[in-house]
Amino acid sequence: MICLSAGSESRSCPPDLGPPILRPPEVIKEYGHSLVVNCSSNTEEEYEGLYWRVGNRAFEEDWGSVELDLSLLNYDMNVQCRMKLNESYECSTDLEITVYKNPEVVSSVKHVSDTGEETQYELQCDVFNVAPVQNLTVRVYKNNEAVLIKAFNDSTKTPVNETATLPISVKRTEHVVQLRCEAQLDFGARGEQPPVVVSQTHSCPLILVPPKIVARFGDPVSAVCNTSATDAEGIGWEVPVQGIGPVPPPSVSWNVEKLVEWEIEPVCYLNLKDGTQCSVTLPVTLYHTPDKVSISGPDHDLIEGNEYRLKCYIHNVAPAEKLKVFWYKDDDELPVREFYEESRTPVTVSDTLIITPTRHYNGSVFKCLAVLDLRPDGPQNLFTPLFVSCPSCPLILVPPKIVARFGDPVSAVCNTSATDAEGIGWEVPVQGIGPVPPPSVTWNVEKLVEWDIEPVCYLNLKDGTQCSVTLPVTLYHTPDKVSISGPDHDLIEGNEYRLKCYIHNVAPAEKLKVFWYKDDDELRVREFSEESRTPVTVSDTLSITPTRHYHESVFKCLALLDLRPDGPQNLFTVSSPYTAPLFESCPSHLSVVEHEFSLDLFPCQMDGNPAPTVQWYHEGEVFNSSEKLTRNDAGQYILEIKNIHGSMSTSVNITVEFYLDILFYNCLQLIFFNCENIYAPEFKDGNLSLEVTQGENVTLDCAVEGNPPPEVVWSFSPDVTPGQTAGWRQRTITVTAATSGVYSCNATNEVGNVSRTVSLVGLPFPIWVILVILATLLFIFLLVFFLKRQKSHGQYSFIAANADNISLSTRSTEGRI
Repeated sequence: MICLSAGSESRSCPPDLGPPILRPPEVIKEYGHSLVVNCSSNTEEEYEGLYWRVGNRAFEEDWGSVELDLSLLNYDMNVQCRMKLNESYECSTDLEITVYKNPEVVSSVKHVSDTGEETQYELQCDVFNVAPVQNLTVRVYKNNEAVLIKAFNDSTKTPVNETATLPISVKRTEHVVQLRCEAQLDFGARGEQPPVVVSQTHSCPLILVPPKIVARFGDPVSAVCNTSATDAEGIGWEVPVQGIGPVPPPSVSWNVEKLVEWEIEPVCYLNLKDGTQCSVTLPVTLYHTPDKVSISGPDHDLIEGNEYRLKCYIHNVAPAEKLKVFWYKDDDELPVREFYEESRTPVTVSDTLIITPTRHYNGSVFKCLAVLDLRPDGPQNLFTPLFVSCPSCPLILVPPKIVARFGDPVSAVCNTSATDAEGIGWEVPVQGIGPVPPPSVTWNVEKLVEWDIEPVCYLNLKDGTQCSVTLPVTLYHTPDKVSISGPDHDLIEGNEYRLKCYIHNVAPAEKLKVFWYKDDDELRVREFSEESRTPVTVSDTLSITPTRHYHESVFKCLALLDLRPDGPQNLFTVSSPYTAPLFESCPSHLSVVEHEFSLDLFPCQMDGNPAPTVQWYHEGEVFNSSEKLTRNDAGQYILEIKNIHGSMSTSVNITVEFYLDILFYNCLQLIFFNCENIYAPEFKDGNLSLEVTQGENVTLDCAVEGNPPPEVVWSFSPDVTPGQTAGWRQRTITVTAATSGVYSCNATNEVGNVSRTVSLVGLPFPIWVILVILATLLFIFLLVFFLKRQKSHGQYSFIAANADNISLSTRSTEGRI
């Protein structure tokens, strides 16, 4: 059990009591390893107990003796064993701890000058990532004779980088001199002696860019070998895979599209005019991240006080000597295991953790994290967690926490062993579920895009109570881009410059670390504390003041999302190494069209850092690359690219064709005989819906174009109209209930097929029209009847029936009916 405690002030122990006794009293261990120290008291006087204090952490108190088992993950550790006499008085003994980091050594030789009989070089031994530096000794040997011994007196306890330089004179008769740098941490008789770290080189005037290669098995690799020697005759690569040369100096490139040779050792050699030869070997490390990391252990609840073994298997990893295995109990880091197996090919290794559970282990999660520590040149791998026991609320989450990439699928299972469970479920804004019958319920999301999600598994018990457990979810987003801004020119010694590293669109920011490197030397680590769960863009600035040792140095910025032990680490090397110019896939002959091609369009890939300048030459003179070529410009061209690290050139023979005459003739022939526009049928109108009164006639049009002319078919089940070939297609229909429906017009030619529909709705004769007609007829009938009735009333003149008695004179008799 570990708790935070302010504690009482520690003072010297009374003489009659004596201080706590430590066994051993001093510890010298490598960083990441673990120590075991016992603290006891021989006094018979009364005291309340003993306990260990590491920094501001107080460990569990006991009486008689207490043991400390601690991983050394800090270079400056304050560790005390305290004796508690009463609530206000404590005395202590400090544990002397020296945490060391064995150095890495890289040596390089720079050509200085030639004086006829002698050649002057400067040897530089770079020792980086070493602690404590006050125990460091650097020795330089020339042909096995010590010529320099340098000690350091800096009191810094954390890892630092140091440099030792030495002028070397090589006589013409010596040709090649073997040089060796040795670095060793010397602790005398006080503790263990770390091994001597050796770097060998010689005075061969060759510079490799990059100086070493760390690449994934099967990836492409390339390197450039340069020389500044004035008496060089030829330079080349001696490699089992795609060797080259000798070629004329000053540089030669080695390129492999897919490197699958585990034991490869490329050698760059230099032939001098006096017939001698020297060479430099390019260190190549191929790595393979584990296919799988798995844990085996007990599959049942653990019994307090019993001993158990957890075994972590790392499958198919290389190189094994770069592997570290981290064990975690929940979020507490346990001892770190480093592997020293010198195997360059993939192997399967394992590490065992022995645990003795106490009641405080209830609900704990043990995890194993495998890391390929190739910094600053390679990635770290992932982990596999193992659940140990159950928490107070009888719910078990598998996995106990989720760290996933934004947008990835996630799933979790919630289990219970409670016998009085009634229902179990997930309360989540995204695809919650339940309650369902116990003992388990699964939550699945195909694409998790909620940054602030907090899934809760709840358990309903038969007594009406409920408990729950929250599943911690961390969504991460690796940077879209990591970039560096800085001076784009040569640096001046003594001036101050600023390099700025931008990490674009990363989450969560508080898990981000930024590492700065000069070549392979780690300069600084910046940890971010911004609490942002959504992606943000952050930056870090490095100030540098160049010295002469900065010549040809490479600065790198590496962004690390440190999500362990629950997620992956993602490394991004943002500044590519400075390299000499390089050509890829450049043709030696090219045919182009007059007035349409300029040398800016030349299909050739060029690489180099800084970006090389480009210059074209034709017939010995500089040629404008943006100028359009004519037939008079045909011939051989020289392309030269250069930057501060070298130059490279290639030649191409360009044929310029007079294409206009050919185009005019061929186009006329083609248009006259063959230029026919072939296309699929196209309707002039879209789909249509018509409402027509039954009994009326309607004409359906199907206006379609196409080449060849399409065949048109009107269809109305079960009737099908035969195909026609006219440009306009029509059909006249008398609308009834039987002819109402959907009519399809299908147009087909050899290019394609399209369809158009007309929905025809037959409406019944309107009732109001019938009523109007009936009303009109009724009105006419009544009008006629009334008029006839009117004619039967009025004044009449009566005439005798016998016509002979009719008088010719006028007489009248009136009468009224």
